[in-house]
Amino acid sequence: MTWQDDGLGQAGPHRVKAKMPTSAKHLWELLQDCWKNIPGDYLLKLIKRMPRVCKAVIKAKGHPKTKAFITHGGTNGIYEAIFHGVPMVGIPLFADQPDNIIHMKTKGMAVMLDINKMQSQDLVDAVNTVINDPSYKENAMRISQIHHDQPLKPLDRAVFWIEFVMRHKGAKHLRPASHELTWYQYHLLDVIGFLLICLFVMLYVTLKIFSICCRKCHPARRKQKKH
Repeated sequence: MTWQDDGLGQAGPHRVKAKMPTSAKHLWELLQDCWKNIPGDYLLKLIKRMPRVCKAVIKAKGHPKTKAFITHGGTNGIYEAIFHGVPMVGIPLFADQPDNIIHMKTKGMAVMLDINKMQSQDLVDAVNTVINDPSYKENAMRISQIHHDQPLKPLDRAVFWIEFVMRHKGAKHLRPASHELTWYQYHLLDVIGFLLICLFVMLYVTLKIFSICCRKCHPARRKQKKH
């Protein structure tokens, strides 16, 4: 049973597509030709097991045979790819995702595609470029080595600071001074008020000087008219 003969006709994929944001619909159209031949009952099982699938995807990034990672440019996915030294094909959608992919592209470990303009062949070419050009893997491994070069493992560092705070009863000496601010100081209302006063004073002085100059100029004009 496929999407075509699952009792919904073409309603299955189109109903899902209708709920998608505009930027994601284009990618859905590219993948729909691949999905239409997958049995519908299998897709339903896949959706129900999505949490386990996500965990499997995370593990797959660290698999030694993983050659590339196609990502939307989310922060978590970027850090996972850096951690495992896997080059990326970025298809950002919104928010910070374009900026994240641009950073990775600048570092030489990602190829960026425009979701609104890309064609299926563009995706194939981008994947082939990342896989066949060794510079992407080399840059990814270089950045991964920098990421791993730490005096302590992240877990050990987290355990240390948790125990540090417990030993020193909350570690008040590390508490930022912003916690002691009043509400108007926190929202910078005192700074805004001071700047507004300075602005009004400058405007008042400027208008006074302008009015004095106008008064001095008018009598001279009147004398010239009399003569």
